[in-house]
Amino acid sequence: MPTLKLTTKFCESVAVECRTEFIDTMRRGLILRVSPQGRKDWSFRYVRSSDGRRQRLKIGSFPAVGLEVARKRALEHEASIASGADPASEAQQLKRADTVRELAGAYIEEYARPKKRTW
Repeated sequence: MPTLKLTTKFCESVAVECRTEFIDTMRRGLILRVSPQGRKDWSFRYVRSSDGRRQRLKIGSFPAVGLEVARKRALEHEASIASGADPASEAQQLKRADTVRELAGAYIEEYARPKKRTW
């Protein structure tokens, strides 16, 4: 994994033959992952304090998320980790789909019972 000071010009022009990760020297943990098809994705890598395992957190795709925005988001993640948070675990919890029972219960409480006479 090459380590270098990423620039917008580099991000726009980089092309690879196999998937390659470029580590930014300006923002610790920020990585640009480039695929042979031309896809470029930002991620933030850190070590979880609870068990010492490496975690990867997706930030977005280039050029939709530019270099400065990616650095800013990496800084925000770094600050939250320093305060004891685990952003990767939190993101996984948000992705988990609610079960049908939970969704049905929420629907009943929110919409059906208070408003439907035929309930």
